[in-house]
Amino acid sequence: MKKVILSIILMLVSQVTFAEVSTMELEKYLPGTWNVIQEISGDRIESKTTYKKDGTVTYDIKVTSSDGKSEFSAEGKWKIDGIQVVVTITKSSSPDFMKVGEVIKDSATFIDAKQFSYVDEDGTAVTEYKD
Repeated sequence: MKKVILSIILMLVSQVTFAEVSTMELEKYLPGTWNVIQEISGDRIESKTTYKKDGTVTYDIKVTSSDGKSEFSAEGKWKIDGIQVVVTITKSSSPDFMKVGEVIKDSATFIDAKQFSYVDEDGTAVTEYKD
């Protein structure tokens, strides 16, 4: 029950915030390299995502867990659909983590020249910073 209520609250808050992001802003600011460090289930995940103007994207990810460190990369095609950044994975060094053909849809909540915030498909709010 708590999970359902939290999901509804996040959805409502996100919908209010979404109105502030325009497709034009996404097109202007998204190309470039973005970095984020997240803690997920006790693992430290460092991610560098590069959106290129030609519509391709690359991911370089480092994971540090109690089992050690691992690195992997992925490539894909990206496009903007309203306030969503939609990525289709075309190549992956770790199919268990990112599968070829997988489609990722992140809903933008804020973007400028240095900061990109969005809600991922799991409902997690993420903020990335530009190099």
